[in-house]
Amino acid sequence: MLPSFPSLRERNLQTLYGDTKVSTYTDVDKSPIGCVDRKVRPLVDLINSHPEYVTLSSCSGRIALFDPSGTAHDDVDLVKGTEISGKGRGTWIYVTHDIEPDLGHQIIHALNKVGQERLIASSAEKKNKGDNNDEPPITFKHEPPLLHIGAASLEAGKKLLHIAKSICAIRESGLVVTDQRVTVELRTTGTLLCLPIMVQTSSSNSKEEELSKSVSLIPSEDYIKSLADMANERMVQNEVLLDKLYHTVQNELFENISNMKVSTNNGSIGDDTNQKYNISLQSLPPLNLWKSAAVVIPRNIDSTNVDLIAFGGQGIGPEMISNNNGTSKRWDKIFRLRRINGLWCECWDTLTTDPSHESEEIQLETSTGRFRVKQEASIGPREGHCACVMPSSNSQSNTNSAAVLIFGGRTSGPLSPTNDLFLCAFTQSDEENDQSICLGRPLDIVGEPPQPRFGHTMLVLNNRNHLAVIAGGTGVNDDGKSVSLSSVYTLSHMNLLNNESAGSHFIWDRISDMPSPRSYHTAFIEETSNYMFVFGGLKEADDPFGSSDDDSSNMMMIQLPFSGKSNNIMNIYEPLPSLIGSSTLKLDDLLLVVGGTNATTLSDAAEKDKQRPISIFTKEQDENKLARANISSVELLKQDEHSSGNIDLGSCVHHCLLALPKDDDSITSAVVVGGGVPSFSFGQSYAKSYVINVLRGDASKVTEIIPKLAQLSMEPTETMVSSNNKQEKEITGKTLTKTDVVLVEARRAKEVKNELDRLGFLDKRYKMVKVEDSNRLAIPITEQFNVEASLSLKDMVVRVGLEMVPFSSSYMSKIKQKR
Repeated sequence: MLPSFPSLRERNLQTLYGDTKVSTYTDVDKSPIGCVDRKVRPLVDLINSHPEYVTLSSCSGRIALFDPSGTAHDDVDLVKGTEISGKGRGTWIYVTHDIEPDLGHQIIHALNKVGQERLIASSAEKKNKGDNNDEPPITFKHEPPLLHIGAASLEAGKKLLHIAKSICAIRESGLVVTDQRVTVELRTTGTLLCLPIMVQTSSSNSKEEELSKSVSLIPSEDYIKSLADMANERMVQNEVLLDKLYHTVQNELFENISNMKVSTNNGSIGDDTNQKYNISLQSLPPLNLWKSAAVVIPRNIDSTNVDLIAFGGQGIGPEMISNNNGTSKRWDKIFRLRRINGLWCECWDTLTTDPSHESEEIQLETSTGRFRVKQEASIGPREGHCACVMPSSNSQSNTNSAAVLIFGGRTSGPLSPTNDLFLCAFTQSDEENDQSICLGRPLDIVGEPPQPRFGHTMLVLNNRNHLAVIAGGTGVNDDGKSVSLSSVYTLSHMNLLNNESAGSHFIWDRISDMPSPRSYHTAFIEETSNYMFVFGGLKEADDPFGSSDDDSSNMMMIQLPFSGKSNNIMNIYEPLPSLIGSSTLKLDDLLLVVGGTNATTLSDAAEKDKQRPISIFTKEQDENKLARANISSVELLKQDEHSSGNIDLGSCVHHCLLALPKDDDSITSAVVVGGGVPSFSFGQSYAKSYVINVLRGDASKVTEIIPKLAQLSMEPTETMVSSNNKQEKEITGKTLTKTDVVLVEARRAKEVKNELDRLGFLDKRYKMVKVEDSNRLAIPITEQFNVEASLSLKDMVVRVGLEMVPFSSSYMSKIKQKR
């Protein structure tokens, strides 16, 4: 935090509100209207309630007439000369921050009055200008919203700027950085109007009652009325922009889910009106990819060991893999995060196939069946694809190989969708690093494949030979334009010639079309009724604001063809939130909805509640009706290096939500991984990864279970990269190493580091890191360190000990050069 920020914040809040709390306004400032205009006050209050920001100036947008000649006007409430405020000579002759139905008449009246005053002034000074008008033109302005916000640090400034530019499209925003202040300027010229209007005067008749006849406007009054209508329309756009900025700031900067403790359910929840749900979250290492595909694969019967597998995606990738240089790109890697004996590893590693067998044809035996594939080295760089674990077959119980289907995605821009189908087999084992992978393209496929697409859904089917169902997505039409798709396909398998030893083939079958197309939607399957529920998403691929929330068929039930084909499609009674990029998971009798964003800003309180980052729905007595359940508490478990201490589900869009094997009847668990949004200036915004534990019961029952969950935290591991590359593992596998350090208070860290460097006791092979759950830093020291060598060090060092610290960038570079 900048040292000057606390005093700046206190001073500005005192001026704005009369004290340091956001409450009532003093209504005294140096702006033309003399106070903070009403429409921007909710946003100003929101920003000022955040400890890292304070507003310096603000405007909700305005329509104004400016006279650069400086001629005074009698209406002191609306008019202020700018000379004394340091903005140059001139006078505001008309200012409004509202939409005025008779704006054209008001502007014409103000312009005529200026002309009359000019005539009076010229007559008093005995100047005869005739029909020649050398007075400067009046400037007509419509100005978009403008805010200047002080930030506590450069990082805080960048975060707010990212929200403005990348999410709210306020493109002309920027940062002004000095040694004393970081200022975020939120501005756009998208709706700006700035036009000159000539006020022609003639002094041929000097009688005051005839002055109005001596004033003419160029352009005409009809043109000025049309200009006023245009300005009013842009004032509406200003309100929409402010509303969007308000909710985006609220969601991105204030994402602490403690407000979820308030139930929003106004009716009964099934038959048990007293049922409450409690949520606890555990931080996981971030994946730093959006539009990736992921699955969970159990490694043993009791489910204490699982592999969380992610395929490709867009972003910078996990932080601790060897080839992460911080550059956003499409990935072709297979990433893995392991849970061993109930404990999650502290980082992702990468898994690779053997490239020497690429293009070879083999019979791939899996727990689902035997398939003929052409082996591939990778899925290729892609995003927007989907993956699911194929259900096991009893006839193939002699193998441990779990099979994963991967379908679709785009390999480049939005005009490069694919209908690629991959089959990836993982040999399950409890051994520490025993992981055999085979990736291939199935060769025996019948039926017409789905149109190439990305942003679709793919759900696993556990019924006879059906494997998966695919719905919607974004494709390309015959004219070469991106379009949202409505087609629904199933993928099945069948033994060739009814002979298991001969292997199986895949079968594509188009079963239905949705009433309306959509992409980046979400879906789930009700297995008892064989219906798939689809909701949310974009209805137009080329319109990022065209969500399906205004579509009468927002949520659809599609009957799956388990007992013959059916095109039975109907709407359910109460639609779920119509969000873009959200995820849904059926957990026993519960429906868990996580993340997503609304295409338009929401003003109604009930509508805003639909965008909560985590929601639980339960089925009412009518099986086609869902109700929002009561979440009584949300708690973040043990903090670690991946946790900031607050629950942060900002940017949780285009992520993966996966069920975890259940090992306790009282706990239903899932994992949310990946997700985020791109940015065109200060980097990308990535969603955090969490284990989400849903607990039922009263507070006493939750109190008993929470300590057990808290033990399921991170377990340090040195397996930080693929074990397929021994040399790489030896170098990057020790990114975190236990070494000698001194612990000092954060405020003294720089002073101690400089002193250690001067005395030759600073071990420059390592970085200085923050110690968990404290305000102290660990500074690496050499073996020769002697605290008695400096009296100043003796006073500043809290203690000497061992800590896990990372290698410095320069030392890692030297190692790589030696390679």
